[in-house]
Amino acid sequence: MQNDKLVIRQSEHIAAKLAAQHKNLSQQITQLYRLVLGREPEPKERAAVSRYAQQFGMANACRFL
Repeated sequence: MQNDKLVIRQSEHIAAKLAAQHKNLSQQITQLYRLVLGREPEPKERAAVSRYAQQFGMANACRFL
């Protein structure tokens, strides 16, 4: 399901929207957690997702969440 074309496109769309709204990666991740999980990320979560996004891109971080 994570490799479904719709999921990939939506993840790319969310990543682009986050990038347009927030220049800072940490702010993008915080907003992503609010959108997807309805809560703030824990510091460990923010750090882990930040490392993942830097390595694989924000669209992939959106997809895995």
